[in-house]
Amino acid sequence: MGGMYKTKRALLLVLFSVVSFLSAEQIPLESQVPLGMAFDGKILWVADSRLKTIAGYDFDEKSFIRPKPISISSLRDLAFWYPYLVTAYPGTIALLNPLNGDVVERISVSILRDPVSIATNGDIAFILDRNDNRIYRYNLKEKNLYGGISLSASNPRGMTWFKGNLWLADKQGRAHKINPENGEIVGFIPLPPDSFGISFIGGTLYVSRPNEVRTIDYIETDNYVAASQKEFDLRGKIVFHLPWPEIQRQRESRLEISFESLPFNARQRHQRLKADPTDFRFQRQEEGESFSLKDFKSGSGATQYRLSGVVSLFDLTHIFHSENIKQYHRKMQLPESVLRFISRENFNKDFVSKMKPAVKKLKNENEGRHPTSILPLLKNYDFVSLSEEIFALRSLGIPAREAVFFDMRQRKEQRFLQVYIQPVGWVTRGEAYSVERPREFPVGNYLLELYYPETVQVNPPPRDEQNKLLPIPQNILSFEDLELAEREVN
Repeated sequence: MGGMYKTKRALLLVLFSVVSFLSAEQIPLESQVPLGMAFDGKILWVADSRLKTIAGYDFDEKSFIRPKPISISSLRDLAFWYPYLVTAYPGTIALLNPLNGDVVERISVSILRDPVSIATNGDIAFILDRNDNRIYRYNLKEKNLYGGISLSASNPRGMTWFKGNLWLADKQGRAHKINPENGEIVGFIPLPPDSFGISFIGGTLYVSRPNEVRTIDYIETDNYVAASQKEFDLRGKIVFHLPWPEIQRQRESRLEISFESLPFNARQRHQRLKADPTDFRFQRQEEGESFSLKDFKSGSGATQYRLSGVVSLFDLTHIFHSENIKQYHRKMQLPESVLRFISRENFNKDFVSKMKPAVKKLKNENEGRHPTSILPLLKNYDFVSLSEEIFALRSLGIPAREAVFFDMRQRKEQRFLQVYIQPVGWVTRGEAYSVERPREFPVGNYLLELYYPETVQVNPPPRDEQNKLLPIPQNILSFEDLELAEREVN
């Protein structure tokens, strides 16, 4: 298992331009409120805001440095500015000697009313003040304040600098990636409960929690963040409910059902996926979906297939920020495989007629807007089904489809809206989506993406004894008796 996992990890780094992909490790810590962390190149320093002490862990020696008391009125977050640790409290920036805990210098900065987070990049200290929710820039060498930027994050905790961005942990369990020029939140990484301090060491993300410092495994690109990988042994059945009458089955030379299912993408990956009997196969397509075509006049003729394989799932959030929103408005060409999800030909006349007034209003009020601005407003137009929302979005030229997931927590199917938004691709409006954060599309690692009902095709279409077309049933395909047993990821 270990060798197989390492091979897969290397492949992901190549395919998805991953910034980081890491395995979790834990360092024990004697602190209940380890609010701040700072790394000096050798030692990770941790501040206990309740006891007003700093302790260290030497990565080279794999040894601990005993806590030292700090004589300041309030100890919160830490940063490093050679050779000192830096912290801030109301009205003051303090430079600390990490070897003995002495306060080397107190710098008066009256604008700081309630500073809770601090990070450094060279001589510049970035200090987040909870009083006005602004991040101030202070030059520690020149002793000058260079203004500040507003920030929308709430309940801040530890902060750090990494590869041109600020990263801020909050009480809600997120590490926000922040543009230091304008304060825009351009991404985030999910954190475990009760995370306080935050630091990157050699590209690895460390967080402090009660009684421990631990690493966070994640994948980050410009368009999404994936974390909390889980791996499962998949078992179940694919069952086909044939739509053709018996007389048609006897006279036709072929009876085919095709569909797209079980995608291989940033959130969901699989290996050794197979069906038994073996005359049914999955063929991966350009967009990641597995295409399957079954001719029931050839091979085993079976209508039930045992399904098996190994599936990796991540907590993944697609994130839209100013840059990829600008790219969308450049009218990028859609992939050919996506164009069918703009078509409205499959909707019947009565449905189209019923939808006209609401769609007309939607178009008049939202034509040309980014899809992330439109999705939160759909509820205002009294759409009562996914079909109505899909039709409305397609009327605006936005590709949309229904996706069927298996929810491991509730052990049942869930159906969600998916929208194709350039340059990101398909995003899912799942149960964790919030209109309060309309640019974020989170999907948990307990959801297995199964298939897309609109891609189920029947050839030839079913006909009765008089050769008249019959309606195609909705339940031609089903995934049944699904079992996902979690594996240990080394």
